[in-house]
Amino acid sequence: MIWPTVSIVVTTYNGRRQLAPCLAALAALDYPTDRYQIVVVDNASTDDTRAFVTRHFPRVRVVHNAHNLGFAAGSNLGFAAAPADFFVTLNDDTVVAPDWLCELIRPALDDPRVGLTTGKLIFMRNRLRVAISQLPGGPCQQIVQRTAWLDDQATVVEVLGPPVARHCQLGVAVEVDYRPRLLRLELVAPAGHQLLVSVDDGPYHPATVGSGGTLVVPMPSDVPIWPVIQNAGSLVFRDGRGRDRGAIVGPGFHYYAEDRGQFDQTEEVFAGCGASLLIRASLLADVGAFDERFFMYYEDTDLSWRARLRGWKVVYAAKAVVRHAHRTSTAGWTDRFVYYTERNRLFMLLKLTRARRAFWQVGRATVAAGIASLAAARRAGRGMDPSRAWAMPRWAALGDLARHWAEIAASRAKIRAGQTVSDDEIDRWLE
Repeated sequence: MIWPTVSIVVTTYNGRRQLAPCLAALAALDYPTDRYQIVVVDNASTDDTRAFVTRHFPRVRVVHNAHNLGFAAGSNLGFAAAPADFFVTLNDDTVVAPDWLCELIRPALDDPRVGLTTGKLIFMRNRLRVAISQLPGGPCQQIVQRTAWLDDQATVVEVLGPPVARHCQLGVAVEVDYRPRLLRLELVAPAGHQLLVSVDDGPYHPATVGSGGTLVVPMPSDVPIWPVIQNAGSLVFRDGRGRDRGAIVGPGFHYYAEDRGQFDQTEEVFAGCGASLLIRASLLADVGAFDERFFMYYEDTDLSWRARLRGWKVVYAAKAVVRHAHRTSTAGWTDRFVYYTERNRLFMLLKLTRARRAFWQVGRATVAAGIASLAAARRAGRGMDPSRAWAMPRWAALGDLARHWAEIAASRAKIRAGQTVSDDEIDRWLE
């Protein structure tokens, strides 16, 4: 078998620290070395990224930009610089398995209508699950500190699930292949307080809080430690919001599920994740590349949706495994995050979905921005940080929408004119 040519495009901005393991893993792929190339698109980094890659990874081609063009435009430059049968976008904070590329491309080789395939993204660290019952009064988030210790090594602990008084499920981050012997938690609880503790959904055992709120939990030698799914393809809701398959979301909580085999099936999904996304070159010729107005966030969902409107399939390749640090270039809820996700969601809807739904969502976004402004004023009156209401980035997103209105309308007209799949068929995929 002659494998197709593939160009792997890694777009980076000040990513020197995480690029070394990323590029080392790509150099060790079991894909034929003469059939793939690696392109690093350096978005005007100031951390000596270009010199570092050139010195330590001479086989890698570097495309240097004078300005930070973002993920969308940076990836497009990588596509143009390295023509191939297939392209892959890969985040710089990933480490791929040796067979990742073979498994990522396999569904596309089996079916010529598969235009995009997306891999299984797993967080860099695994999870040890611990449950505590009979806590002192108050939500778990106020009782359990965010730092824990495994054999005197500091690690991160997260609350899994909604705020509940006196009981909580905890996820403790564990390095891959590490087997801890002792877990030490810091609680806001008096010394001598009696608790019940369970490890990985096992039976509860009594435990006593020590001095300073310390709780020490011995770990069984065979305690299960699970990989954690970050993305197994993307869900898209009717309001345009996306969600990782693997995320567990509810009122007041958001976390990711352990990988217990529930995503081991290769199957069609609505959209792929740009952190590990294979793109057929003929799909780009048909529907175009990433929308460079997006800069970052939702450009992968937008491309997937445009592809589906033209009859292409998007497939999740369950065996194409990638470890992903996730959000090393941008933190979680920041002004920047809220601005780009809200703006790009509305851009995408105005381009791609039914007009009534798109305008309804613009109206809802305007109302939400007004409510956020009122919340900001209340917070300021109470001496709290008004920026945490996220009013300014919401208004900025709507302002950008107004400035780009004419060109978005032109994009919509072009896309709708070439549409071969009905809106009803698309709606069957939306949550």
